[in-house]
Amino acid sequence: MIRDIGYAIYNHLKRHWLLYTCLVAVIGGGLIIGSMAPRWLAQESQNQMTTYINNYLDSLSSTVSNNWHQTQMFFIVNGLFIGALFFCGMHLLGIPLVLIILFIRGLTIGYTYTLIAATGNWQLLMIMLPINIIVIVLLLAAAALSIRYCLNIYAMGVNFHVNLHYFTRLLLLLALVAACALIDGYIMPLLISIVV
Repeated sequence: MIRDIGYAIYNHLKRHWLLYTCLVAVIGGGLIIGSMAPRWLAQESQNQMTTYINNYLDSLSSTVSNNWHQTQMFFIVNGLFIGALFFCGMHLLGIPLVLIILFIRGLTIGYTYTLIAATGNWQLLMIMLPINIIVIVLLLAAAALSIRYCLNIYAMGVNFHVNLHYFTRLLLLLALVAACALIDGYIMPLLISIVV
C-alpha cells in the first residue's frame, strides 16, 4: 500500500517535474526575499518584533496558551491561501494570480523565520520547521492542481466530473491543513514550553 502510494507520487512528479520546478522556484524566491526583508526594517521596528516574540515565548512558559484560538488562526490563514489558489484555478487568467499568491506566502514564512532567528530562538525554529514544511508542500500541491485545472479549462472546457474531482482535492487539502492546525495549536505550544 505505502509502496503503491510512493510509486504514484513518483510518477506524478516525474510527469509534472517542470511545473513543480517552477512552483518551487516561485515559493523559494518568496522565502529568500522574506528572509532579507527584516534587514530593511528600521532598528526600532526590529526591536519591537523581537520584544513581541520574546513576550509570546514567555507567556507560553507561564500560562496556558489559547490553543483553540491558535488552531483557528493557523487554519484560517493557510486555508485562505489554499482556497485562494483553488479559486484562481477556476479562471483562465488564474495562473499569474496563483504564482503571486504562492510568492506572497513564501515571503511571509521567510520573514517570520528570520525574525525568530534574530531573537536567537533556534529551538523554536526547529520545532516549527516540520509543520511549515508540510504547509509548503500543501501549498505547492494546491498551486499545481490549480494551474493544471486552468490548463484543462483552456484545453477541454469543464464538466461536472472534473469539477467534482477538483473540489474533492480541495477538501482533502483543507482536511490536511486542519490536521496541521490541530498540531500547531495543541502539540507545538507544549513542545515550545518544554524546550524554550
